[in-house]
Amino acid sequence: MTLKSGEVLQGKVLRESPDEVVLEYRFSSTIMDERAIARSEIAKVERETPDVKAYQALAVRQTPPTALDESAYQETLDKLQSFLKDYAYSPHTREVRAKMAEAEAEKKRLANGELKVEGRWINASQLKEESYQVDARRAVEAMKDQVARGNLVAALNQFAEIEKNWPLSAAWPDAVESARVILKKLDQVLTHQLRNFPIQEEQRRIAFERVPVEQRAQIEAAQKKELDAATAAVEASKASSKYAQYSTLVQSSMTGLQSTVRSDLQRLGEIDLKPLKQGVAEAQAAARQLEQKQLALAETSLKNAEAAWPQMELLPRLKNGLQEARSAVQAGNEAQSQAVQEAADFKKKEAEAQSKQP
Repeated sequence: MTLKSGEVLQGKVLRESPDEVVLEYRFSSTIMDERAIARSEIAKVERETPDVKAYQALAVRQTPPTALDESAYQETLDKLQSFLKDYAYSPHTREVRAKMAEAEAEKKRLANGELKVEGRWINASQLKEESYQVDARRAVEAMKDQVARGNLVAALNQFAEIEKNWPLSAAWPDAVESARVILKKLDQVLTHQLRNFPIQEEQRRIAFERVPVEQRAQIEAAQKKELDAATAAVEASKASSKYAQYSTLVQSSMTGLQSTVRSDLQRLGEIDLKPLKQGVAEAQAAARQLEQKQLALAETSLKNAEAAWPQMELLPRLKNGLQEARSAVQAGNEAQSQAVQEAADFKKKEAEAQSKQP
């Protein structure tokens, strides 16, 4: 909306009348406000078309920083294709087609055996060398998938594997951050279940007393069988997992798991992720700079990465890559100098030979 004063307002029209327009607009980054504007003050009202709204939703979608299989691109491609189908004549179709081409190109690289990990492309010949980073990222994605399925205990057991096997990976800070969220949520779930436990037990007791006397033995046997099965499942889970699956029938399984959850929540809360994230960001910058032959920048980024997180698994290989790149540059310079010298020597000999001719 443009006012006759020249002021431009962007927002949502809440109400209109012959005399005024009420606009909801963003007063600050966190505050929305309403403003009634007399129609006599309005020079022009430009309404957002459906395709613009749809495009704005698409515009924020980027190709994923990590893609371990082609399915990582399917949702994005489906949404882009849907936009082209619904708004074939939109002025934004060109940008949407460009995004589709980018996603299709990356998807093709995956089909050809490459992987994208933390923004870096790894080809088939590099997979063995990069297996530590790739396996760590796969584990983090598996943990997030378990969360999406609502299985918090399985997600935490996946985290336990990450902590055991890949604590120096670039994915580690992401794993810790996710684990903190999962632990808090599971603690809340267990607190709720434990509060309900006495209520459920009382409800079971009352229901049992209402059963005819001649049926109580059968009901009691069935309840015992159910409890024994739940207890056995909990014990089996304890033997194979750090975070045992709990049962709402076994109070000790919930209190035991909650104790582990709270202990780990405190332990992981003490990890300072800021330097780890900084180290990862600098290492990833160094990797990109090496690919672009920006060796001076890569050296600086590597020094920053080592200062932030000296134990990171990526560092030795990136240092080797920097050394190899420098050696290649030096060898190229030496070869070029030798070629220049040989050319000069040849011209000198040619000149001497010509001077000796009668």
